[in-house]
Amino acid sequence: MNEDSQNDVVNYLLNLLMQHQQGDTVFKHVMQQKAVELGIIKFIEEVARPLGIAIGEMWYRGEMNIFIERYYSTQLTELLNDLIIQNDIQRNANQPRILLGTLTGEKHILGLSIWRRHFYAHKGHFASIWGRNYPFLNSLMLWNILKST
Repeated sequence: MNEDSQNDVVNYLLNLLMQHQQGDTVFKHVMQQKAVELGIIKFIEEVARPLGIAIGEMWYRGEMNIFIERYYSTQLTELLNDLIIQNDIQRNANQPRILLGTLTGEKHILGLSIWRRHFYAHKGHFASIWGRNYPFLNSLMLWNILKST
């Protein structure tokens, strides 16, 4: 990626973070798309590093609330963990996969994140967080589909 293109991506992501209007789905999607397109190393060098520097400088000047920096750090950490795990899964395609989700009414997923890392670190199993507030009947339907494949 040339320097102008790199700056465009970084500025676009920075604007998404500052606007807070489109939720986190667009930001996550663009980050994930660039990481897959560039590969982990180039993504870190060409997108994550300059974006992190820009965020840090804006926070230092008082132009950004700390929660935006924390949000970025969390999203980057999760993305990199996902990419590393996916890379390992491709090498170990026969390992079990686990879908995690919370039932209707539950809004917190911190526990799912902890269990996800536990399954991978201690068992070598890939666990995907399906989502929070996930309808129970949909979980059963998904389980029935997956068990038949």
